Amino acid sequence: MLDMRPGKLATLRVLWTIERSHGHYRPVEYPKSKAARRTLKMPEFLREMLAQHLSEFLSAEWVFTSPEGGFLRYDNFRRRVWLPAVQSSGLGAFKFHSLRHTAAAFMVDEGADPLQVKRRLGHEDIRTTYGTYGHLFPDREESLVSALDRRRADRAD
Repeated sequence: MLDMRPGKLATLRVLWTIERSHGHYRPVEYPKSKAARRTLKMPEFLREMLAQHLSEFLSAEWVFTSPEGGFLRYDNFRRRVWLPAVQSSGLGAFKFHSLRHTAAAFMVDEGADPLQVKRRLGHEDIRTTYGTYGHLFPDREESLVSALDRRRADRAD
């Protein structure tokens, strides 16, 4: 569900997903956990891109559709769109799920703390975030020690 009212920070509510199993698809309210059901604020550039897309591709049910306007099946998308795009980019064997890892890396690089990354990715447990993306978080031991020294010096004055 999208809220893209002008003058307001756009939000995207993840309420359910589509589970793929043995070539069959079904809607699932809580995909892996209740944390997967979340509300995310969207950057302005993404709101603008999505608004443009929605104005061109009107669908009562799906945001991204097949060429015929129906449900976009993962297997067809992968074969028709994803693999040719990856091949032409020269990225090698770049998997679609790698975009999630890239998004997490961008968030960490922009200074997001582990709890923010956990919430945006829909993890139930912070250990999942640390276990999968922990290597992306910078080692801040020196800055922590310096901050403690500054705090102590400020109190001593």
